[in-house]
Order: sequence, then structure tokens, then C-alpha cells
Amino acid sequence: PWADPAVRDAGFVSYLQRLWFDTHVHSVQALHTLAEIAGTERLVYGTNFAGWDAEAPGTDLRVPGVDLAVNAQRLLRLPARTNRPADR
Repeated sequence: PWADPAVRDAGFVSYLQRLWFDTHVHSVQALHTLAEIAGTERLVYGTNFAGWDAEAPGTDLRVPGVDLAVNAQRLLRLPARTNRPADR
């Protein structure tokens, strides 16, 4: 009863799917949970990617099968690059 009618009618998830999420989290489990709840099409590297508070060296915080560069291009409305170096 206290929720805005737009949220009640469209549902919280429809609003959640409009947001973009930074993949800079502090564990592999947190990253997988974020991908599961928010979806992978709205995940991008944040401004502190591999920064001072990054996960321990050797921890792989990539989302399997997701090209975050493509997501960033969509977020920034950049044209798609056709000759992109392979993901390392």
C-alpha cells in the first residue's frame, strides 16, 4: 500500500532492469549473485576496476560469456567496434 503506483503496477524488477551495475564487487559469489539478479546485459566495469581495493591477485572476477566492453558501448551510446582485440 505504501509503494508508488508506478512501482506497484510495473514492478520493482522493471525498474531494476533500467540500472547499470559496476562489477567491482569483493567476491566471486557477490558477482554471480549480481549477475543472477540484475542480469548480465547491464553490467560494466566501474571507474575503480583493478584499483587499490581490488580482490586478491589471481581472483577472476569476470562474468563468463559476457563482454563488458559491449555493455559499456551500449551505456555510452558508442558505435560498435568491429576490430576489437580478443578478450584476455
